[in-house]
Amino acid sequence: MKLSLQETERIERRLNRAGAASGDPNFVGVGFGVGIKLGAIDTERPRVVRYFVKRKLKRPSPAFRIPAEITVRIKRKNRFVRVTLKTDVMEIGNVVPTGVHLHADGRENNVVTTGVLVTWRSLLGDRCWGIVTVAHGFSASDRGVKIRPIRRASFDGEVIAKTRRGTTFDAALVEIKASDVSKIPGASANSPPQEAIRAMSFDQVRDACEADQAGRSYRLPGPKRLKAMTYFVSPFDFGGKVGKKRHVIQVEADVHSAFQKGTSGSMWKIGDQPAGMQFAGRCCEFKVGYGHFLCAVLEWAKGSVSGTRFRFVHAF
Repeated sequence: MKLSLQETERIERRLNRAGAASGDPNFVGVGFGVGIKLGAIDTERPRVVRYFVKRKLKRPSPAFRIPAEITVRIKRKNRFVRVTLKTDVMEIGNVVPTGVHLHADGRENNVVTTGVLVTWRSLLGDRCWGIVTVAHGFSASDRGVKIRPIRRASFDGEVIAKTRRGTTFDAALVEIKASDVSKIPGASANSPPQEAIRAMSFDQVRDACEADQAGRSYRLPGPKRLKAMTYFVSPFDFGGKVGKKRHVIQVEADVHSAFQKGTSGSMWKIGDQPAGMQFAGRCCEFKVGYGHFLCAVLEWAKGSVSGTRFRFVHAF
């Protein structure tokens, strides 16, 4: 039985409340994904409720034991149905923000990158251009920034919208000049695509995570292969400087340092479709990354501009 976005969120909230109420300090939170056993995909558990803990214990606390499977009751239309889900347990590790390729006022600290080019029409009818990235690379006063989409090219941009620290979303929209669009590989301001690029929907992200679908992370110095593992719909507390974030995908790369400092804002493709935007990685191997659903990021960006015909036109 496939679960909708709303059903998934209700189940997550219910299980997170139960875990918190147990008082077990080892409990972190839950998400959904494909079963993992001894570091490999468990084909007998294509969909699990994944419990995240600080440490896997040989003797778990009697106050909170995780059963091999759980049964929850959800309401569909005018009746209640029971859903039985197998469980999985994973250590959360040390999840940290990974911003260090946009920099403000010449400073080389707090830098991020990007992979999403958007366009829209202003209220006066002018075509505007922007890139979407994360917000944690900017201080509250940052407006003018320098963007480095590739190693040897940079240009100026202006932050026109960003989420606040402490919120469950990490995103920023930076407006750029039309003359600088050509500095982005494969992009042109003179002949913008007529059709918008479609990011993966929630249902597609869910199916990709439950199928352990492969993809790539596009970032300097080049793309890295990854696999979708877990998705989180309701706010999940990653702790530290990351805090609570919602609409999140957890992926694993085939090499270490794939999600190291400097890669926040990277665009992820799963299969051939844009799926996520990175905001964090698991220290210190940085083989596991965390990103928001790109469809949710774009919906936020669309609502942040005063204009019309907002479109996602280029992924890089």
